[in-house]
Amino acid sequence: MSNTDKIIAFLHYHPGISRQELMAGLDLGVKDTQMKNLLSSCIADGFVRVEGRARATRYFITPKAQLLRTVDLATYYA
Repeated sequence: MSNTDKIIAFLHYHPGISRQELMAGLDLGVKDTQMKNLLSSCIADGFVRVEGRARATRYFITPKAQLLRTVDLATYYA
């Protein structure tokens, strides 16, 4: 599962979280600037939408991401 898929899956279950909460919850081992780049890529692809600005920024998945997201079968059946 790619980092992008992990971000989308995490946001599916935890909508409206900040970048710091996302980094803490996923623990991908990436730095803050790398997480910004991953999120920017997800936003540009139309999988993540942003609400708020600066410290009040929150991330949500889009309907497109809900339809096209990768499902981990082991997690799904657990």
